[in-house]
Amino acid sequence: MMPMKPHLRLTPNTFTAVLPNRNAPVGAGGQAEDGGSVVENRLLSMLREGTRTRGEVQEVLGVSQTTAIRLLGELVKRGLVQKRGAGKNTVYELSS
Repeated sequence: MMPMKPHLRLTPNTFTAVLPNRNAPVGAGGQAEDGGSVVENRLLSMLREGTRTRGEVQEVLGVSQTTAIRLLGELVKRGLVQKRGAGKNTVYELSS
C-alpha cells in the first residue's frame, strides 16, 4: 500500500491543504479484486489471527472510532464477522 501524505496546492492568492482520506478504499473503482474494500480485507486478515476489540481495529488500521464501528458493523451484517460481548468487553471474530 502506497503511503498517503498531505500536500499543498498553491495559487498566486491562496493555498489549499489537501489531506488524504485514509479510510477510503484504494485501487481501481475503490474495490479489491474480491469485491471488498482494501480496508475491509485488511480487517479480515487481522481477524484471521484471532479475536480483536474495536480499539485494536482502530489502532492497527489507523482509522477513527466511527470508521472502525462502521467497518465492523458492515462485516457483522454481511455475516462474515461475529460480535461477542457488550460494552468494553465486546470482541469480534470471523464467523465459522
